Parts: sequence; C-alpha cells; structure tokens
Amino acid sequence: VIRKTLDYVANLPARDPSAKRWATVYLLIRLSLRITFVLFLFSLFLTTTNPELGFYLLYVATALLYISMIVRWYSLNKVLDFYALNHHLMEGASRRLRNYVQQLIDYMKSSIVREGLKKSKYKLHLFNTDYESIMVLKKPGILREYYLCEINLKS
Repeated sequence: VIRKTLDYVANLPARDPSAKRWATVYLLIRLSLRITFVLFLFSLFLTTTNPELGFYLLYVATALLYISMIVRWYSLNKVLDFYALNHHLMEGASRRLRNYVQQLIDYMKSSIVREGLKKSKYKLHLFNTDYESIMVLKKPGILREYYLCEINLKS
C-alpha cells in the first residue's frame, strides 16, 4: 500500500506534459548545480597554475550558478503550482503518507529509547514539519529542499 501511494504521488506530474517537463528540468538543474560546484573548485585550483584560464572558468561557473539558481527556482514553482492545482487528486494519498511517516517516527523514537541510542545520530530529512515528536534543526535553504530534523524524546 505504501509503495502504491508513493508511486501515485511521485508520478502525478507525469500525467501532465507541462508538469512532467518542469519536473525533469528541476532534476537536471539539481545535477547542474553539483557540476557547477565542482567547476568552482576546479577553477580555484586552476587559478594557482594558470590564472588566465582559472579566472575564465570562474566566470563561467558563476554564470552557470546564477542561471541554474533562477531556472531551479522557476521550475520548482511550476511543479509546486501543479501540485497545488491538483491537490484534490492526492488528498487521501497525502493523509496516508503522513500517517505512515508518523508511525515510522514513533517506531524510531521507541527504538532509540529502548536501545539507549543517541538521537543525534538519527537525522530525518522531511518536507513537512507537521509531525509529532520531531525537532527542526535546519530549515530549507538555497541548496537544501527539506527540513533537517531529529526525534524529540521529551514529547
């Protein structure tokens, strides 16, 4: 049941060609950001041996970074708009997924308490924070789309 529910929610944009295109663009831009990061590091290394080529690559990497960030933001908004418009199609699936995640959080909490483990070793990457027994450590940022959370043992 969980696999079918996840598959339904994840593949919902595939029903609409425009949403499918923007979801693909979003994934490609995420890859592009990682390549740009490597290009930055390579250009900084190259600056020490060949300053002219190193600065040229640094300019290219900066331009790619700005373009990637803008396209990433735009494509993410397009995909989120699609989900907002089609929220009625996945309302029940979202509720089921939320219940499954809450059950997993509760199970992890009981296992950590039972085994006497450190809760700081078990970080959760969540897209929503409407769960019980979690504590948000970091909010989404420029390069992170999820909340970094840990289980709150006191609640």
